[in-house]
Amino acid sequence: MVVFSRVTSFEMKRTKRILGVLFVFLNLVGCSSPEERALEKGNSEVKKGHSRTSITYFERALKRNPSSSAALQAAREGARVSVFDLKDFKKAIGFYRHLILYSRDSKEREQAQKDLANVAFDNLNDYEMAAAEYSRLLGLNLPFAEKAKFQIALARSYFYLGEFEQSESEIDALLKERLQDSTRFSAMTLKGNILVSKKMFGAAAEIYQRVLKEFPDRSREENVALQLAVCYEEDQDFRSAIHVLENTRATASNLDYVELRIKRLQERLRNQPGARGFRK
Repeated sequence: MVVFSRVTSFEMKRTKRILGVLFVFLNLVGCSSPEERALEKGNSEVKKGHSRTSITYFERALKRNPSSSAALQAAREGARVSVFDLKDFKKAIGFYRHLILYSRDSKEREQAQKDLANVAFDNLNDYEMAAAEYSRLLGLNLPFAEKAKFQIALARSYFYLGEFEQSESEIDALLKERLQDSTRFSAMTLKGNILVSKKMFGAAAEIYQRVLKEFPDRSREENVALQLAVCYEEDQDFRSAIHVLENTRATASNLDYVELRIKRLQERLRNQPGARGFRK
């Protein structure tokens, strides 16, 4: 009987220790929410280099309590991993939208909106989505210089969608404002490109001439003279096109291409009716 009593006492003490550990563990688990556990697991997978798996946990963290601090942190981490590690920009869009909807920080919501618009335009080439997101940005209280850049991005989105009238309307409204040089250059060259797409080559040529005069250095970098030459060529004004190209010889980075264009334009000029007297 004594031996039995000792064994029973020992077993009871061990059982108490086990129950104590289990109690602490259950308390710890009980204190963490499902989204917190999902966030922790996602972070753990990132540290292991399992970026794709981590996204599954970050997405899971958003579902239970979307406005919780854990869910918002999961959205931040999910966006970062999606963009920089996975280059999965469609996944990033979902995380940005979550931050826009649920973040209590207005600056964070604003930045998420910018990131969403830029990813749609630059990485997904989804110009319909980009147009919608840039339009939302224009409704925010942002500095004018920043808004102007977003308005150009909006105009470009419409341009790539083939909505030339809408694109031109955005640019015309912007060009009425006092713009920084870099923004004005971008707006004017886009205006020229829109007019070319509408086959209004004479009007486009006037825009490019102004750009060349106002921004000679930037125009040289962006080959604006070549665009002007194309306008003259499309209007059958081969002499003007040749003249523009000849003026670029000294600074052209693609001289062989310029020389070939000049040669072909000279040939077209010779073949024009009534051009017998033409000489090089």
